[in-house]
Amino acid sequence: MLSKADDTLLTRTGPGTAMGDLLRRYWIPVLQSGELAPGGRVKRVQLLGERLIAYRTPGGTPGVIGEFCPHRGASFYWGRVEEAGVRCAYHGWKFGLDGQCVDMPSEPRESSFAAKVCHTAYPCVERGGVMWTYMGPPGPPPLPDLEWTLLPVAHVFTSKRVQDCNWFQALEGASIPATSRSCTPPSTTRTRRSPATWTARASGWGRRSRRATGPRASTWWTPTTGC
Repeated sequence: MLSKADDTLLTRTGPGTAMGDLLRRYWIPVLQSGELAPGGRVKRVQLLGERLIAYRTPGGTPGVIGEFCPHRGASFYWGRVEEAGVRCAYHGWKFGLDGQCVDMPSEPRESSFAAKVCHTAYPCVERGGVMWTYMGPPGPPPLPDLEWTLLPVAHVFTSKRVQDCNWFQALEGASIPATSRSCTPPSTTRTRRSPATWTARASGWGRRSRRATGPRASTWWTPTTGC
């Protein structure tokens, strides 16, 4: 068993944490590409403890920016998506895809104050029907050539779900077949209205298959490949 200190070290991923600094050096999935329409409504997301806003410009370019405007803390959730950026609904400050402030309506035309203001924003790319972002130090690595991300979008099916746990619990539970075997009884019996009796057997993890043999039928798990 891990000590409380080791557990905290491993599972805390907010800014300034050891594991957070590590995970920020990898590309992270944000949303499914179809969840953002060009120039449409933005979406709130939280990645590695940071509250962010994901959006797509009218030209189709995805972006991620810190949720709260650095001017008065208004949420960009109520902002207006424009070409190459998003504008705060409170005082109209506009920020580009790189987080640089590019327009301040309240400043005189000759003012250069906007150039001094930069907000949290992260580069984004799309592949495999998924929007990815890099939250680490400058110089992101190439996006990994995962096989399913190299296929035509029409050949890929993506889905997502909510898991009420930390990232390590999700990874451990999904990648260790022994977890499924140890937590699932070797056999269970269910009685239905029909005379047939179904016996379930767990043998790893994957998809469930069913085969009928007269009055009895067996149900078992067969390993599957893919993501």
